Amino acid sequence: MLKKTKITIGENDIKQKDVDMVNVLMKQLNSETKTASLKDVKAVMKSGTIVTLRKDGILIGMGTLIPIRKLFAFCGNIEDLVVEEKYRGRGLGKKILQTMIKKSKKLGMKFVNFTSNPKRKKANELYATIGFKPWKTNLYGRKN
Repeated sequence: MLKKTKITIGENDIKQKDVDMVNVLMKQLNSETKTASLKDVKAVMKSGTIVTLRKDGILIGMGTLIPIRKLFAFCGNIEDLVVEEKYRGRGLGKKILQTMIKKSKKLGMKFVNFTSNPKRKKANELYATIGFKPWKTNLYGRKN
């Protein structure tokens, strides 16, 4: 008899047992990412929403929705959207992204932004299919 796998979506449900996988996922996005602790994860969950994707209870993907209150609008940033490498190409990233979009609408956000490395061609194709378009702006950053 074949075992049926169960894919589930959650919100802010990361526990100590998940922290190692959080770090694996973050390293897949950026090999220079510092190692996060449960305290770091809890700080993000306190101010935003981490959407999790699990296969049979095991964390295999995640994304973060950070609320931003501006003078002209309530909006959000999507950060750190990633699916474990061996599960990519199955529509799971899309499932996480759609969950974050639904959450942003429920919270009353007027728009959501995110950045993605141009080298992540498949990911950028996904974003375009869901209706995201590049803003005509310069993105500036500075390390402190």
